[in-house]
Amino acid sequence: MKKIYAIAIAMCFVILNAASAQERKHCYTDEVYREMIVEHPEMIQEQKQLEQFTQDYARQHANARQSSTVLIIPIVFHIIHNFGSENISDAQIHDAVAILNRDYRKLNADTSVIIPAFQGMATDIEIEFRLANIDPNGNCTNGIDRVASYRTHNASDLSKLNPWPNNSYLNIWTVADFYALKEGAAAYAYYPSNSVSDAVDGVIALSTYVGSIGTSSVNNSRTLTHEIGHFFNLQHPWGNNNSAGVACGDDGVSDTPITKGWLFCPNNNYDVCTNGVDENFQNYMDYSYCDVMFTPGQKTRMRAALNSSVQNRNNLWTSGNLVATGTSGTSLQACAPVADFSPEVIRICAGDSTRFLSGVDNADTLTYAWSFPSGTPSTSTLANPYVSYSTPGTYSATLTVTSPGGSNGVTKTNVITVLGSPSLTPIYTDDFENAATFPGGGYVDNPDNSSLYKWNRVSGIVGSSGVAAIKMRNSGTNALGQFDSWITDPFDLTDYTQCYLKYKLAYSRYNTAKAETLKVYYSTNCGKTWNLRLTKSGASLATTTSAISNFSPSSSAQWRQETVTLGAGSGKPNVRFKFEFESGGTDASPYGDNNVYIDDLEITGTYVGIDEINRQQLAFTVSPNPTSGDARISFNNPDNAGVEVHILNMMGQNVMTVNRDELPSGNYEFSISTSPLAKGIYFVQLKAGAVTDSQKLIVQ
Repeated sequence: MKKIYAIAIAMCFVILNAASAQERKHCYTDEVYREMIVEHPEMIQEQKQLEQFTQDYARQHANARQSSTVLIIPIVFHIIHNFGSENISDAQIHDAVAILNRDYRKLNADTSVIIPAFQGMATDIEIEFRLANIDPNGNCTNGIDRVASYRTHNASDLSKLNPWPNNSYLNIWTVADFYALKEGAAAYAYYPSNSVSDAVDGVIALSTYVGSIGTSSVNNSRTLTHEIGHFFNLQHPWGNNNSAGVACGDDGVSDTPITKGWLFCPNNNYDVCTNGVDENFQNYMDYSYCDVMFTPGQKTRMRAALNSSVQNRNNLWTSGNLVATGTSGTSLQACAPVADFSPEVIRICAGDSTRFLSGVDNADTLTYAWSFPSGTPSTSTLANPYVSYSTPGTYSATLTVTSPGGSNGVTKTNVITVLGSPSLTPIYTDDFENAATFPGGGYVDNPDNSSLYKWNRVSGIVGSSGVAAIKMRNSGTNALGQFDSWITDPFDLTDYTQCYLKYKLAYSRYNTAKAETLKVYYSTNCGKTWNLRLTKSGASLATTTSAISNFSPSSSAQWRQETVTLGAGSGKPNVRFKFEFESGGTDASPYGDNNVYIDDLEITGTYVGIDEINRQQLAFTVSPNPTSGDARISFNNPDNAGVEVHILNMMGQNVMTVNRDELPSGNYEFSISTSPLAKGIYFVQLKAGAVTDSQKLIVQ
């Protein structure tokens, strides 16, 4: 009944918790398998050999349900974070490890709910996971490696930073979110394969699917149990795909019946594929949300993987490796902490505050000592203090942390930039022929610190006007999902309405499989928050139908006028614009497609001035006009102010007072008799508090 099969890579994306079981996580096993086979056709033969080894091992250990030998697996968690909620606590990691050891040692109490067909089959896998206590360089570690990086977002294999040798440690990376082609994923793991790079071997998971506390939940807590099953060469019970519930299939394990797989926990009728044969929907490798067990056959398969030299799985649990990784004992020694920190927002307006976020390796119990030169407060003992700055400039900060294992301090210069008031107003134009205007009072946000792939001014090209423009270099090795931004000078739009941002755009779409995106935002609070105004992606971004590699505009016809309405940003005193470019790619080709250019930036608006704005608030009208009888005046008193209405002649002399009174805020209308007035031109003057407006009145 069982058959030899070829497996390359499985990417297993765990579905959402039982509370929202109708929303499924997706898996890309078939797609990744096809891509990997194209890149590494030798994998087919390699996997056949591993499968033969597994079947031979299973025959030799057919009766070895309990071996009395517990295999210890050193484990390291790489927390890839940008100082957000994805920087999960040590306690959450310890909880995740405890859940792994509970599940793999069959210490979970919920085995009591196993259906009769599998009662007594739940198996102690005799595998124990221990956080490493010695890192690859021989230094003390608590097995939790915190790496501050923008790659926590739009994550992929490129986010597997600082991998430790996979022949000594099981690497687990946690991230904030996956990139678009993996959107909906919770985690994925690689099967054993020598064709898989050692640097990406292991498990990567969303931080919200690690453990049962903190940012995760009980419903998400067995994600790592499932994924590490794949790391140990287990398939889904229905086979090497993620199409649960579609077709009956087999996983190469003798005691897991043929099944379609389950997307829910059934109450009865467990024999879908074979009449009278109940299926093991409560298996950790299924998707039923009531997973509580591994079978003896799965144990044999996992231990076969750990005895195989493929991807060096057989070295993980050796006594020499346990000593080298500090996992031969049952407790961790205390390590000296390693301090790191970042402001929550790296640029603020003068007078504003930001929170400084600590990130510390190797320690749970800490005391904090902060220093903020020119900040308020200038010192703090809080873990994540708020600090304000009153004067524009760039400032440093220092954090010293102390734990039972020792102390460590770090100083970061130019860590926070305090921005001043704007000096530019509409109508503003820039053709970038003058190099000094870029970035001027703006700045470039280049998260990967690339010296090449970022927004920059270039000259010697065919610009929209002239020979210079702003270029986002993206053709080449700019990574998939990389965001680069150019933020403009600040503009004072207080006295302007109906404001627009205009610019010329040039872009050629070379590889249509790659969709790249340009977004335009504005901010009125120094970049704390951004308001999206325009998105162009893929074909809509292109300004030419020609597919030009490493694009540089060669004619004015390749430029297109773009106009962005500012909406509620009009009339604001401190407005910046952001051009954000997202690099495109595919799993097979995870690098940028082409360059994009901006030229002839223009900020326009209708000037009204503060007095005009106040007059608009009055909404003062006179009608009918001209008139030979009575005239009506209407207005809005925006405040509880004294209101005066006078009629002036052409010399500005007061010839009639219509009203002089204290009026509460609201809308008003008065009738004026013009019979005392000679025919001619007059002015009706309205004063409401400090605001004055006049309307011409013609008496016939």
